[in-house]
Amino acid sequence: MKEEVQKLIDQLKELIQKEGIDPEEVVRQLVPRPEPEEMEIDPERIAAEEGEAQSYFFGEEVKFKPESFEPYLDQIKRCARFGLRPHVLLPKRFEEGATYPGWRVRLERWIYSKVEEGSLPPGTLNLSPLGDRPALVMVDPRMKPNYQGGKQMYRDDELIGGILEELRRNGVIPYRRYIDPKSRYAISWIELHQFVLPEIARAMGVRRDRIRLPRLVEFNFLSNCFYPQWYQGNTWEWFEDRVRSPIGEECLFGGKFSFAAMATSVYTNWAEARSDRIGFRPIVILGELPG
Repeated sequence: MKEEVQKLIDQLKELIQKEGIDPEEVVRQLVPRPEPEEMEIDPERIAAEEGEAQSYFFGEEVKFKPESFEPYLDQIKRCARFGLRPHVLLPKRFEEGATYPGWRVRLERWIYSKVEEGSLPPGTLNLSPLGDRPALVMVDPRMKPNYQGGKQMYRDDELIGGILEELRRNGVIPYRRYIDPKSRYAISWIELHQFVLPEIARAMGVRRDRIRLPRLVEFNFLSNCFYPQWYQGNTWEWFEDRVRSPIGEECLFGGKFSFAAMATSVYTNWAEARSDRIGFRPIVILGELPG
């Protein structure tokens, strides 16, 4: 049996060399993208853990009913197979003078000045994307890696990484020789919205209009309340927010901890810009969480 397998391998090598076939494409065809594993979802545990964490953050009792999550169990399972976790974004506003006990890493003063002058919309400071209604979202918990000359990778990222690899192999998004084809880096804000997020939505089985990048206020809250490790990596991530400037509209990115401001660092760049220091994470808006 081993001899037969080796013979087939030798024949395949000869064919690859003779026809000029990309060997990595052969491997991709022979070893398909792994299917995500099914996960058990416990609404009681989600409600209890979410209520405890948010009560501590906001300094007031926050309770969630397990049955409120039940209409979304199938969607939660599909997203959880990609490593995403469920969280609730309450209709809270992150004003500069807010005194939430768990809000240690705050928003930079620059954000408030841009809201005041109208360059950022007032909704920039609203935690829930559904206005005065609580939103159930699925969040990518992975920690940002440290910069390694563009070679850094998010851990345990086979599923989304496989989507990115296919898009690069097919020329949909540009490929750089020194960057792993599965890397979340060196992808522009526009490419994420036009090509990457639609493919992730299709793979997860969610509507395209339900998936996007986290807004700055969402990233800030989630990192304070659940994922302080997001500040450990010294690379950046794109945010969904866009800000008006005298020379046009720019997109926010950031995500490192600013010791000077004790806040989430934030910068702006063109939507077309690609940087091997800027990655991304998806967020899925499942819908309103019933009371």
